[in-house]
Amino acid sequence: MISPTQMRAARAMLNLSQGEVAKSIGIAANTLSNIESGSSDAPSSRLKEIQDFYEMQGVEFTDANGIREMQTRLQRYQGAEGFRVFMDDVYETAKQYGGDICLFNSKPSMWHRWLGPEWYDMHAKRMAGLGDKIRVRITVQEGDDYFVLGSAEHRWFSKDMWKGKIFYAYGPKLGFLDFGNNDVNIMVLNQKDFADSFRVLFDTAWEYVATPPKAGEIT
Repeated sequence: MISPTQMRAARAMLNLSQGEVAKSIGIAANTLSNIESGSSDAPSSRLKEIQDFYEMQGVEFTDANGIREMQTRLQRYQGAEGFRVFMDDVYETAKQYGGDICLFNSKPSMWHRWLGPEWYDMHAKRMAGLGDKIRVRITVQEGDDYFVLGSAEHRWFSKDMWKGKIFYAYGPKLGFLDFGNNDVNIMVLNQKDFADSFRVLFDTAWEYVATPPKAGEIT
């Protein structure tokens, strides 16, 4: 979670006053001042509001109380090596932000094919190590029982509605994955509003359209 040091640095980077930031977030300026100085312990929900505000302005928070300008909001990856770099980003982003990770129209067998069993096992272990910090939900084509990530929840999506183009929401990012016969292409949009809007749609599909796999139909 964002620290008082990072708050002050982010505000200075954007050349904003405490009053301007407080007004944008919807809190009193003296409340923000107390949080920035460390003299007041803010609830995690308040800290998240402040962090979300700065991230929407293009500030990225790093380890060791660091900040930097957010890197390009559109990132592309290609091929097996690019897929591994993408999965490294999934892990690092999940470690930083936690929360819901949603894969729509996924085809789990592609993870083993393109990452390789050993590399994938390493990734699965480090994701499992995040424990309750994350929740992973995956929709797959009806009848597909090639599940990944033991802690993930899987649901089936009707074959008539399953299109095979994968959406992957993690932290403030929304990925688009396209697996071809001989290549994989990935595009990631680093824009929290789009990622959160997709999660609303995903939740609706998860709750009202997708169905839990039937034990008797899984081989």
